[in-house]
Amino acid sequence: MFLVKKFLSRLFLPLPLCCELLVAGILLLWLSKRQRLGKSLVSMGVLLLLLLSNAQIGDLLLLPLES
Repeated sequence: MFLVKKFLSRLFLPLPLCCELLVAGILLLWLSKRQRLGKSLVSMGVLLLLLLSNAQIGDLLLLPLES
């Protein structure tokens, strides 16, 4: 159970989560007829990656935890 918890927690970190959204969106674009869902997943992955990699957003998220 410990190993399962460690594996699943790594999947929900910001960078792997963004990569999972991008890969799922690209696979939907290439292999499925759900083009709209694929485009939205790719867009969400890129937007989330840009937001979470910005220093100001990180500072705003950490401010309540530090005070």
